[in-house]
Amino acid sequence: MTDSFIPDTEQLAYKIADEAAESALECNCNVVAVAHGRVRTAWLNLALASAEAQEAMQRDARYLELRGKLERHPVNSNLVQLKAITVRE
Repeated sequence: MTDSFIPDTEQLAYKIADEAAESALECNCNVVAVAHGRVRTAWLNLALASAEAQEAMQRDARYLELRGKLERHPVNSNLVQLKAITVRE
């Protein structure tokens, strides 16, 4: 194993973890629309996930938040949005 293998592995591990957390939130949380004047914005509602999924959804949201890939609603912390991901070639 060479030293150059490790950064590639770490980068791939983060990518897999990010995608898994994003997918879990998208599959387990209901989408709600929040109105700001005439504009309605879609948010994922962590509180509406099934009881069995609640702990995992909070964990996945916290992980993505720490990675800078999730934004919480300014008033209701159970409402979250995934940030757009920039893909580097």
